[in-house]
Amino acid sequence: MMKQNKRTTQLELWAKCSAIMFAFAIPISTALMSVFGIAAGVLSLASGNYAKKFKLTLNNRVVLLALLFFALFVVGIVYSTASFPNALYVLKKHLKLLLIPFLLPLFTEEKWRKYAVNAFLAAVMLAVFLSYVKYFQIVHIKYWEKWGGVSMFYSHIQYSFSLAIAGYFLMQKVFSRNKYRWLYAIALALLGFNLLFLCAGRSGYVIFYVLLILFCWQKLSWKGLPLGCLIVAILFASSFNFSPVFKTRTDLLNPSSLGISAKERITFWINSLKIIKKHPIIGTGTGSFENEYIKVRTASQPITANPHNEYLYVAVQFGIVGLLVLLLLLYFQWRDSFNLPANTRMIAQAMLVAIAVGSLFNSWLLDNLESNFFVLFTALCFAALSMRSQTETADETEQS
Repeated sequence: MMKQNKRTTQLELWAKCSAIMFAFAIPISTALMSVFGIAAGVLSLASGNYAKKFKLTLNNRVVLLALLFFALFVVGIVYSTASFPNALYVLKKHLKLLLIPFLLPLFTEEKWRKYAVNAFLAAVMLAVFLSYVKYFQIVHIKYWEKWGGVSMFYSHIQYSFSLAIAGYFLMQKVFSRNKYRWLYAIALALLGFNLLFLCAGRSGYVIFYVLLILFCWQKLSWKGLPLGCLIVAILFASSFNFSPVFKTRTDLLNPSSLGISAKERITFWINSLKIIKKHPIIGTGTGSFENEYIKVRTASQPITANPHNEYLYVAVQFGIVGLLVLLLLLYFQWRDSFNLPANTRMIAQAMLVAIAVGSLFNSWLLDNLESNFFVLFTALCFAALSMRSQTETADETEQS
């Protein structure tokens, strides 16, 4: 029995370490992200304590809704209008949702939640440092030119998302009682300049501004909203007037001179709505978006495999039913976040707002970096909720 307990403890420790490395890998490597994510899930499964882990999942409606959302992709294969290989490909893209109940038990302790947040932040700051190395041409490596601009490991869209989220984490640390706040303030300044003056990711701009307003609201309640909006207005005006990259990318959103990317997105959305109108209840099945999109587009319009809008992407495949499940998942994440410890609550709300807002312009539960971030931080944040529920149940049993 002692040997078995020691083995279980060791496997749990390795699972937790793998989860921390998973957090570190998300902003810098798709391959490592997959390796450590799978490793964390497998080791968590192998470590036993199945009854306890099952209770953690069963007591957490956020996790149950995430699993229900995945179930849509399984059931959707049955009636999909797509070929089986295409349907299976989209299903595989969402398999990562199954990691949530296995990652959940790894973050019931606050220290492991902190380790994961800090690991993610460290990886983003590494990317920022290398971004400056690339920008100032201190060292030239041919691979760095793959993404163009100042992006290092991903496209400018995904890189800007990482910067926006990390910026929020740094805001938390700057306004904490940590003795290294001045270092975090410098890091925030370097990151903010990189995002607003060097990076071309408009999604990151929007999320950074929204998270800044959220942070002010979290700290000062409703009184913080005017302050947050004022800070955003000042930052926006400064960036627009002094950052050529920011100005160029923002000008492309002008209705009179929309850029190709913005025009294509609008076309994708209009055509997606046409598909939804034809199949409003349960949609056209898993992986069917491209197949159905070809039917409604004109010859001059480009073909796409997703509409760059998560809500439309889900609604096309699973209709109102699927959209309702997704919205319920997001709603209960927000609602249940208020039952979390203060710091974890703030992170959960920031994660949710970033994903919910960004999904208006991107299919982020389909994309690698953002979807893995969602999976990890859903497990990380709401593990505290599961643990609290279990503790309260135990207390009630003892009292009775």
